[in-house]
Amino acid sequence: MIPDAIISHASKGRLRVKIPSQRGNLGALKAYGDQFATCPGVLSIEVNPVTGSMLLIHQTTVGEIVEFARSKNLFSLKEQKTPKEPSAVVRRNIGDTFKSIDRQIQSLTDGDLDLSGFALVALMVAGTAQILVGNPGPIPWFTAYWYAFNLYSKTPEGEKTQDQKARGQKARGLKNRG
Repeated sequence: MIPDAIISHASKGRLRVKIPSQRGNLGALKAYGDQFATCPGVLSIEVNPVTGSMLLIHQTTVGEIVEFARSKNLFSLKEQKTPKEPSAVVRRNIGDTFKSIDRQIQSLTDGDLDLSGFALVALMVAGTAQILVGNPGPIPWFTAYWYAFNLYSKTPEGEKTQDQKARGQKARGLKNRG
């Protein structure tokens, strides 16, 4: 019976083929490698019995390698299902959801707080709670503070603070030279 195989990776000059039924079978994988050594354009073959795969380094097309494998009845190539990227509609819907939440927060706080500011406050509260209760929660207090700092530094107020800090360091550097 011809085993099933999957192309797990293909790029220019490299092809990784997995043969799940041959996982752990070094002898069978070496036999496949010996067969592929006769394939025109295949330069080298590495077999990995742990994963049941072969890496073929080549100067030909994947189609020619696949056709060679079919002509020698080495395995039956199954197309690997690749995960789909989120569609533009899904990304837009996610973005619209966050924009809606942002508008609602701004409306509730008369424009004093937006979604980023709310996340900043929530992370600061979570961090403080972690400190007070001895850090049993899902994120350590210092991680919450780090996230909060990163959010703050991206706000207009945080950017001003960072700019002022940079100007201060520049000014101190100039004073030290003189």
